[in-house]
Amino acid sequence: MLFALSAPAEMLLLHMLIPWTLLKYLVLAVELYGLVWLAAIGVSFGFLRHHVSPTEVRLRQGLLADIRIPVSSRVASRLEPMMSANARTNIAIDADTAELPVEGRTHVIFELSEPVRIHRLFGFSPPVTRIRFAVDDPKSFLAALPSTGTVNLPGDRFDASSPVVERRTSPRGMKPASVAGRRVSS
Repeated sequence: MLFALSAPAEMLLLHMLIPWTLLKYLVLAVELYGLVWLAAIGVSFGFLRHHVSPTEVRLRQGLLADIRIPVSSRVASRLEPMMSANARTNIAIDADTAELPVEGRTHVIFELSEPVRIHRLFGFSPPVTRIRFAVDDPKSFLAALPSTGTVNLPGDRFDASSPVVERRTSPRGMKPASVAGRRVSS
């Protein structure tokens, strides 16, 4: 943001300070190219949003990150608002966990049975099996996810009314609950 506000002043200052005409215009061309990229990345956050389809969930953070998660590899999905430890970065990868925060916050956690790679602007990330990310409306997002045979099981840290989607069988041996009025077989 600061770069976008200071770029025109920087362009004018460099244009006035550089005495050689050819270098002036080369620096101007590089500055304009940088502004075009900055605008493209900013616009991409509005156009490239998360997408849920019957076969996959696609998480995006503009042009900076694109993750395709097959529905069959999603083990658990839950609402868990957290402040990101890496509030200054857009994408943070720590061991097997990836974070896609917005304003330093994440809302939803996906746990995966198979590792996935994040397609980044300049290549792929190491494989991850847990993804924490931000969405505008977490409850609606979780409700829109395709069913993978998972069930609602309230956990220790969650309210029973919160949209928590856990594994089919709980580590504590709890019986499967009903999802949207239907009984899920285990």
